[in-house]
Amino acid sequence: MSRPLSHILLCLVLWGSFAPASAQSGEAGVSPTFPKVVFVDANARVLLVFDERRQAFEVPAQGFMQGPTGFRQYIDRLAGEIGLAYERYRLGGIFTYVAPQRPEAYLRPYLVVPVAGTAQAVADGYRWFPLDDAIAEIRYPASARILDRIMRQPEHVWSATFEEHGYTDPVDVDRIVFRVVEDFHRID
Repeated sequence: MSRPLSHILLCLVLWGSFAPASAQSGEAGVSPTFPKVVFVDANARVLLVFDERRQAFEVPAQGFMQGPTGFRQYIDRLAGEIGLAYERYRLGGIFTYVAPQRPEAYLRPYLVVPVAGTAQAVADGYRWFPLDDAIAEIRYPASARILDRIMRQPEHVWSATFEEHGYTDPVDVDRIVFRVVEDFHRID
């Protein structure tokens, strides 16, 4: 039985998240996996969370994947904290973040999660935005570009590599170092 490429990639990302460093190739070791979860309502509104420390909206996340967990459990925890119900999710893409001062790359799967109905009331700190407003509100260049690509071209699974670092508290966009290392390309 043949598996779709997106399923195989999910398995590889999960394996990379939990495999011992000795099982990884290269000098950098394990690349930490930090998924982002794009909750979308029936009106195509996107849920963002306000980061008090950075004073900026961003795509929600639960932090790095640690321990024996999968993407569904990761989404379940986040959806439960926010107060959302969902039935399914899809892989929007797998993105890599690099920085000269870090020996490892960060893997960032973007999981798109439709929620039932229109924008629901959610936990404090979260807010629904129309897609264009959400993209404009995100102050992190890679994240804004990723959201734009995976939401406007949802029929494909995407990948790209970005150098992005230099964050400040609060976020000063002019101090963020950003470069496209490998531009968007389909992986489906």
